[in-house]
Amino acid sequence: MLKRRVLMVLAVAAWIACAGGAEAYQAVAVRDGGTVKGTVRVRGAVPSDQTIVPDKDVEYCGKALRAGEYLVSGSRVQNVVVWIDGIQRGKPLPDNAVAVTLRKCRAEPRVSVGFVGGKYLFENDDDILHTLQLKLGLAYQKKVSSRPLEDGATIYNLALPVKGLRIEKPIRRFHRYDPSTGFIQVRSNTHDWIRGYIFVFDQPYAAVTDANGSFAMEDVPPGTYVLKAWHEGFGVTERKVTVRPGGTAEVEITFAAPGGVSVESPWWGATAAEASERGGRPVLEVEEPSYGFGTVAQGTVVRHDFRILNRGDAVLKVLDLVPSCSECTSASARPAEIAPGASGIIAVTLDTRDESGRVRKDVEVRTNAPERSRVILSLHGTVRASGAPAAGESEPGSGSAWVTETRYDFGTIRQGRVVHHAFEVVNKGSGVLRIRDLVPA
Repeated sequence: MLKRRVLMVLAVAAWIACAGGAEAYQAVAVRDGGTVKGTVRVRGAVPSDQTIVPDKDVEYCGKALRAGEYLVSGSRVQNVVVWIDGIQRGKPLPDNAVAVTLRKCRAEPRVSVGFVGGKYLFENDDDILHTLQLKLGLAYQKKVSSRPLEDGATIYNLALPVKGLRIEKPIRRFHRYDPSTGFIQVRSNTHDWIRGYIFVFDQPYAAVTDANGSFAMEDVPPGTYVLKAWHEGFGVTERKVTVRPGGTAEVEITFAAPGGVSVESPWWGATAAEASERGGRPVLEVEEPSYGFGTVAQGTVVRHDFRILNRGDAVLKVLDLVPSCSECTSASARPAEIAPGASGIIAVTLDTRDESGRVRKDVEVRTNAPERSRVILSLHGTVRASGAPAAGESEPGSGSAWVTETRYDFGTIRQGRVVHHAFEVVNKGSGVLRIRDLVPA
């Protein structure tokens, strides 16, 4: 409880990761370069796209928005990132910007590729305040930390308060995609349903599929390469491609809808029982372990599907689902057994009738994966109690927080040092200011 002035001391443990030194890409004159072009398709029943119900600026954003995750036309998949993995030499990097526009409370385009040395260009096309956070995945933390950053590390935090405002930011080398870090998520803390994805590369052979599921890469040096493809709902697959001097290599990449297996997988067509008989071990991967549902009225039923993937070579079995609140939270797995290369859904439902204020509910997923047998999935947000003021309103005699500084630059330190800094919070209201929670990013 605070009356007028509180000094909060936050101990921040700084851990500086040292990335391995892969051989740098070299720009050279490409002679007799070829073209890689192709189409990305999906096999199987495609899940219906999620409908988003905005909880802020409804008069501007609308009462319902399509998520835009599954944009499929005649089995052709839009918004797939395709790249040549591990290529070391070729044409120079392009200098085109990654342009992201906030329009009608959505990030457009939803999926982009960028290149080291280029720039991001963010623009607000709406007559309301938007904020953006770019978060780098830091996938390696799941192996080295007992408390990994669930949503990744924030590399840019931007405010775009008025229509027409444009902000440019440089694309740094450490933003590049790598299996130990991951891609960049575009998020917003004013409209937390906003989603976008940016893959940054230090080589120029990458593209995003268009509305016809098509992509093309030109001036590729002759040779045999591994072509990788990523989609936010269908996961990752790969295949080999051979580029001949001056020729065009045409490829078709096929994902499986959730519950199936990619055609690029050697397990394509195997049932769960057949895969189990072949031995090996399952490897569990969670696409997004935390979901923020924003602010909802008390009594709202919140539902979310968490996607899990089996990256191993044996069947992944969901053995149990344990909610932190058995009275208010339920969960189900479909299917309960996931073949190698396939994905499944953990459907979580939260009933907020007895909740108020900031809420976080977890579901522990227990599986047969030897290296990651238990994972936590979280729903979090704010439940507005019946009769409570809506966002932007205040009660008479309430506290008003004012922070003297919101950022602290600790300079350059040695790995392993612990950084301490005091952030001062001043109560400028007429009532008591209560700090309800401290949530590290």
